[in-house]
Amino acid sequence: MRSRTVREGSVGLLILLGLFAFGGLFLWLRGLSLGRRSYNVNVDFETTAGMQPGAPVRYRGVSVGRVVRIQPGPNSARIVIEINSTQLVMPRNVLVEANQIGLIGETSIDIVPLGKLQSVALEMNPLGRDCDSELILCNGTVLNGEVGVSYDTLIRTTAKLADRFDTPELVTEIKNLVKNTSDAAAGVAILTEEVTELTDSLQDDLNLLTTSIADDLGVLSGAATETAQSVTETASELEVTAGQLTSLLATNQTTLSSTLSNLDAISSDVKVMATTLTPVIENGQLINDLETLSANASEAAANMRDIWNLQQC
Repeated sequence: MRSRTVREGSVGLLILLGLFAFGGLFLWLRGLSLGRRSYNVNVDFETTAGMQPGAPVRYRGVSVGRVVRIQPGPNSARIVIEINSTQLVMPRNVLVEANQIGLIGETSIDIVPLGKLQSVALEMNPLGRDCDSELILCNGTVLNGEVGVSYDTLIRTTAKLADRFDTPELVTEIKNLVKNTSDAAAGVAILTEEVTELTDSLQDDLNLLTTSIADDLGVLSGAATETAQSVTETASELEVTAGQLTSLLATNQTTLSSTLSNLDAISSDVKVMATTLTPVIENGQLINDLETLSANASEAAANMRDIWNLQQC
């Protein structure tokens, strides 16, 4: 009897534990977490891009919450996201994107801040009454989201491109483009050959011109060298002459000094004689005496010539 009671009590206890476990799991899936406060932010998207409840929410690349509810509307789909901690304060100026990641295309929400928070906003609580929705994301704030990387959009765009490539007009235009490109390439090849020939011709002309200029410069250089040698020899001769003149002046310095002194003395004597003879010359007597003396000298010379002739006879 006692063992039966124990067995029935154990079964009942296991049933209760199972109910509690199931209830806890249900509440966890619904987003209820005990001992931790969180707040919700509403984001409106034109399309959910395959988003499901429970999708992760990242802020600056770090997981900070999850999608708790999706509410379709006539103009957009409202996504209710839950931020795990009220300690995380996010600025109002943010970019919200829905991106598909992973091999299975799981959609997540990325929140990217576009500005920095002010010191006043850092002290606010998203659940508090003083929360300013113009500065930070408060509980119940509504934002507009955008679809970022989406495999659905990529596939849709690829399909549209494939449809356009299937049109005969586009194929014809591509063929014409390829043909024109080929013709242009052939023309470029011909032009390249002509440019190469022109370059070779110019190179030959430049070589001839360079050789001619080099020869002329060689001749001019030889002439300049001979002229420089002549100038050098002349300078050497002038240097020797200057040296000889310097030596001659040094040797006859005493004689030249004596001669200059004698000339100075003679000049003084001539000056005295000129001073003495000036009155006599001015009187005319000296001139008359000199004429008389000249006549007498001429007569005496004639007499002497006659006497010399007589002796010869």
